[in-house]
Amino acid sequence: MSVQLTTEQLKNLGMEAYQTPRSREALMERIGKVVFDGAMVRLLASLNEEQIHALNYAIETCDSFMSVIEYVERVYPQFGKYLEEEQAAFIEAYVAQLQSA
Repeated sequence: MSVQLTTEQLKNLGMEAYQTPRSREALMERIGKVVFDGAMVRLLASLNEEQIHALNYAIETCDSFMSVIEYVERVYPQFGKYLEEEQAAFIEAYVAQLQSA
């Protein structure tokens, strides 16, 4: 089985517009945001109100997205696990969608 998506598969997934390097990069950014957001939701669900306020303050004061990630990974070690699990869940759902297309 080829890992390259056919035009028909891209169309079935609503992704036919992602055939250029620039559009694929935009897609990867969107996927990364979905995975990151899922991990953040899980992290927030595990925190108490005081921790949530501290996290919010840190996010507001960080100067870049990478600084936010570095802070979150340093202060909340379980975040890395959440990211890995969200990535795996996304890949599993994506592959299932490909196989049913």
